[in-house]
Amino acid sequence: MAHAPAPSDPKFDPHFAAIGRLVDRWAHLEHQIDLAIWATAHVEQMFGACITAQLIGVNGRLRALRALLELHGASEASLKKLGAFATAIYPLQIKRNRAAHDPRMVSSATQALDRLELTAANSLVFDFQPEDAGKLQSISDEIGSQITAFRSLFGQILNEIKLIARNISAATSANSSHEAG
Repeated sequence: MAHAPAPSDPKFDPHFAAIGRLVDRWAHLEHQIDLAIWATAHVEQMFGACITAQLIGVNGRLRALRALLELHGASEASLKKLGAFATAIYPLQIKRNRAAHDPRMVSSATQALDRLELTAANSLVFDFQPEDAGKLQSISDEIGSQITAFRSLFGQILNEIKLIARNISAATSANSSHEAG
């Protein structure tokens, strides 16, 4: 089946707008992780951005966040939850990558806009896939749900490490008072 590059035809605008929204939603997920790294590292956002801007994608960001949380004494259960989050978003990351990086072409047979999937993770995939704006919106909505899940999870872990810090501070103060007396 022959395909041609997608022309600048307004009838395809809703499809390309859906791709843009999906990619933007993913950028917001990465930004939420950046915010968590900066807060956990106790750095101002602009200083933290100099570091996190060097991290490509969510995997390195989540590894960095995990290491910081571990240094702050987060429980193994919390670290496992963060790992489970990373595992849960992996399929979405693949979908986002396909949406962002695969070219769209028009089928000469159907005049539909198809996505040319080009991957080689263990085996080659070089095939046209049907894609519609509704499916892209559904993926974008899934990413939105994961943003909410991440905010909730990080909030729980942040509360945990703040409690640990308060307990250490209180114990240190009690020891200092006891030694002074």
